Amino acid sequence: MAVGQTAPYIRDYYARRGGNNHGLPVGYVGVSLMSQTYLQPYVDQFIDEFGIDVCAHDYNANPLLGPVHTNGVHDLFQAPFVKPVLLVINCVSNSPSRAPGELLFNLGGGPADWPSTISSIRAAIDSVAAPPPRLTDARVSGGRFQFTFPGQIGKTNHVESTTNLLSPESWTLVRSYYGSNAPITFRDNGPFTLRQRFFRVRRQ
Repeated sequence: MAVGQTAPYIRDYYARRGGNNHGLPVGYVGVSLMSQTYLQPYVDQFIDEFGIDVCAHDYNANPLLGPVHTNGVHDLFQAPFVKPVLLVINCVSNSPSRAPGELLFNLGGGPADWPSTISSIRAAIDSVAAPPPRLTDARVSGGRFQFTFPGQIGKTNHVESTTNLLSPESWTLVRSYYGSNAPITFRDNGPFTLRQRFFRVRRQ
């Protein structure tokens, strides 16, 4: 996700928690809406003071690339020169609760109540869920059974197995995978003597 300039509270809050309530990573991007020749020294001072390490400038100083000193991105969301603009954009492609790139929160003109605004932004960010583990590409390779499932940063995926489905207590931990959004492939290295073996993935 990308989060528009909201002071450092959102950035630090999610950095300490390792993502939102569902363990999804949260990115913080500061955006300067001033043209290069208008209050730029104050913008630079603000960026340094608040330690914004990723900052995009919404202007163009090169006439070969288009109109000089535009506020093009800003004006897509608000009337010209209404500031500040606070945006929360969902860029998670596999969320079951939100569409990819969905705009979850938008506020222009300056909030009257910062604590309430911060709470609303957090609620929007935390509303984005990740899909539960789903086993795919199950097959036998080299005489070994294997399958793939999606990882999730900040969460641990436990692969468990059982030789029967009669007792909940029969499930045993085989392997744990932690902290990656990349697909995870599990390969069964259990003994060949087992007549049958069932698998499941639990995410914590």
